[in-house]
Amino acid sequence: MKSASAGKRFANRIIDLIVFVILAFAFGMASAIVVLIIYPDAADTIEADFEKYNLIFTLVLHVAYYTILEASSGRTIGKLITGTRVVDKHGKTPSINSVFLRSLSRMVAFEAFSFLGTV
Repeated sequence: MKSASAGKRFANRIIDLIVFVILAFAFGMASAIVVLIIYPDAADTIEADFEKYNLIFTLVLHVAYYTILEASSGRTIGKLITGTRVVDKHGKTPSINSVFLRSLSRMVAFEAFSFLGTV
């Protein structure tokens, strides 16, 4: 087993970012439609509410995306396309707790540039 190259890690990040944006857009649109069906008078306030909860929505969806995919298969869409996977020190798919903490650590501003270094 060998570590993924910086190029593959960068590709994983870009692919996962694209997938995440698509998922966030789809989930956001679906949520807005459901809210408007249930509360038709909410059309005037839905944009203001979205601005208010956008950061929380993005963080929760981001952590959920990585946690669910990596805990279940060791792969995100980006890792699936590049042929890489996340493993623990024994070469197995990490526990859900490990993956959850790993996903939370992605919220650190410089995590996006981690592909530049080696571990």
